[in-house]
Amino acid sequence: MYETWMPVKPIVHVMIGVNRDLSDEPHRTVFETDEPISIAGVEQKWLTMLHHCFDKTMAPAGKSAVEVWYDTEYDYWEELAKNRKEYDAEKQRIADYTIKQLEKRWPGFTKQVEVVDVPTPHTYFRYTGNWKGSPDGWYVTPENMTDAEKLLWEKLKDRNLFKYKFRRQHPIDIFIVDFYCHQVLLVIEVDGGYHLNSEQKEYDIGRSAELENWDLKIIRFSNDEIFQNLDNVVAKIQEEIEFREMEIKQNKTE
Repeated sequence: MYETWMPVKPIVHVMIGVNRDLSDEPHRTVFETDEPISIAGVEQKWLTMLHHCFDKTMAPAGKSAVEVWYDTEYDYWEELAKNRKEYDAEKQRIADYTIKQLEKRWPGFTKQVEVVDVPTPHTYFRYTGNWKGSPDGWYVTPENMTDAEKLLWEKLKDRNLFKYKFRRQHPIDIFIVDFYCHQVLLVIEVDGGYHLNSEQKEYDIGRSAELENWDLKIIRFSNDEIFQNLDNVVAKIQEEIEFREMEIKQNKTE
């Protein structure tokens, strides 16, 4: 499947716990640095920072959980990990650089850092076994949609039943959602059986919270709902579209 499907590119993460409340900042900030860094032979000059202040369980009150990531190559990290001293030094170099750039954006940041962790593609592979340390395996594309997604897409595509256009596998921020309607800012997610486990439920809650920061409405349907009562699913989507139309119109008049 990795030969025919599009794998998610490996990343090196810089995870930071900082004694600073970033809840008033945009949850995602992207900026160009004035001194690029080379990682695995590739120059990185753009920095993307996310904080998780939307979820109060991620950090104590007044503090923030921050992450920055850089796309990279697995083979470089696999080879480097054979020399633990050099491997650790490279992680430290990337962490120091990242914190230095964040200091320029938020003066005082460096002294407020309390904890740092730098998982690499080698880390992801060691703990998950994912192919080449990919954080999410592969992108969901039309070629590997589930049967439930394909069935629902037949109803959503080409305005077959709804007056608005839906897009499948649409990127929003760092996520790719199953289906998206821009006119009413509506996201539809199809949940397979693995979404029932506790860890996945927690991830879904966090993912939904981040998407809601973009004023999006997220509705979820299980595979069983789609297979067993597709007409009811379609009716619920129509109800949500009508509700979102009224909600957006009301917000514009306030």
